Parts: sequence; C-alpha cells; structure tokens
Amino acid sequence: MTRAVQQVMPTDQVQTHYDRHPFDNFTDASLARLQEQTLLGRTLKEHSRVGAMQVDVGCGTGKVIALLERCGQGRLVGVDLSPHSLQRVRQRSPSTRLLRASALALPLSSRATALVVTEGVIHHTPDAHAAFRECARIVAPGGHLFVGVYNADDRYRFSYQVIGRLFRWIGSSRLGSAVLRVLIIPLWYVYFCYLRAWVTSGSISKLTYGRSINLFYDRYMVPRASFHTTEQLTAWGGECGLEVVASAQRGSMLEVLFRRPEDGKDRMDDHTGS
Repeated sequence: MTRAVQQVMPTDQVQTHYDRHPFDNFTDASLARLQEQTLLGRTLKEHSRVGAMQVDVGCGTGKVIALLERCGQGRLVGVDLSPHSLQRVRQRSPSTRLLRASALALPLSSRATALVVTEGVIHHTPDAHAAFRECARIVAPGGHLFVGVYNADDRYRFSYQVIGRLFRWIGSSRLGSAVLRVLIIPLWYVYFCYLRAWVTSGSISKLTYGRSINLFYDRYMVPRASFHTTEQLTAWGGECGLEVVASAQRGSMLEVLFRRPEDGKDRMDDHTGS
C-alpha cells in the first residue's frame, strides 16, 4: 500500500508555496505531447527497465509519474517536500511509493537507482549544485539521470527576476494578494492566452482560467529560482562521474540526460541516504 514517509524537517519557503498552490497543471493531451515530442518522453521510454527502481525527485503532483506509468516498466518512487502535492500523487497513482524528503537529502541508497528524473525542481532548492550531486549519488552504474532546469539564456529569466519580483512584493500582503487575484491575474490571463499569440505570431493558448492561475503562481510567485547553462550542468555531471547522453531546450527549460558508465565510480564519498 502506498504511503508517504513523514520526516521532521524545517519548513521551506518553496514547500510552503507549493502546499498552498500545488502545480497541478497537466492533462492527458499535455502528457501525450511530452511522451511523443520531448527528450523527457524519449528518456522514459528508452531507459525504463523492467523491475528496476525509477525515482522522480521533486515529483510535485505527479506529472512525470503519470508519464512513467504510460511508458515505463520499473518500480516507481516519488519524492517531494510538499505533503499536499504528495497527497494528489497518492490519489492518482496508488501503487507508487512516496517519500517526503528534500532533494538535498534523499532517503535512498547510493548507486541503486536505474533511472532518476528531476524535472523543474533543483532550481528551486537553496543549492542547485548540491541537489544535483544528491540526485547523481543514487544513480546506479549503467543508469541514467534526467535533469530539467531553467535556462539562463531564456527570456523567462527576466520575467521571473524583474516582473515576478514585483508580483511577489504585491502578493506579500493580504491586500496585495487580493489585487493579484482580482486584477493582475485576469489581465495576465488575457495577455498569456490571447494577446501573446498576436505579439509573437503564435497560436492562441487553450489554457483554462483555472489552469492559468496555477501557472501564474508557479512562474512568478515561487519564492526561489535559479538559472543554469548546459556547460554548467555538464561540469556538474563530470564531477559526479556522469557523461552527457543528450540535451535539449523546451520552452524556458534546459534538459540534459546523463549516464553513469557501467564501471563508473562516484567521485564523492559513497554514502547511503537516511
């Protein structure tokens, strides 16, 4: 039976944010696109092994777990700090083992996981480099690590650091939070779903208003985010004895797939998470 391991840990600002605003923003259609058109989807289809452990670090409300259930073959483990998010995963995926833990201290053994996925997560931790090392620690020889982080060269960086800072300041008071809900988010919805298509000569978004609120809080109101480059991730992988298999850009995200050679040895001290 699925259960989340409850650990005593200090409350983190990002955890508090996602407890209040779980990023529950995927649909069957979006999962199908991810499965067929992205490096993440190809990774899950090609590197999932029958009976092997697959870990989603920072599983949120279960997007990657839902993808793994579609195209994977191993034993699923979801790790997240937010108990509210884990509760939603439990409702959707009752057979998945769930652990409440930080990406900075995974309660999993070193070099024991065939496939580790951390998509849109480590850039929200206090130390993305340390979180990367911790994810790399549990990758087994011959196993793979998929990392998705915010791209330092994407224009979203300006949106988060400048426009988002203004929104977070407005939302820091009760009155400001009301202004966000009543005025700013509706205006943002009109821009994002309709006017943006005219500005960029793109297609009109079919995002519902409810999902747009969810996206707004994830893009602008999360209290901490860092931005990275392929070169930086490649260097981090090299420190951990991982080699780059593939990389891609998807929207504001930079994605890199790593592999630990069969005879690879972690350059960090070998230890078991607890």
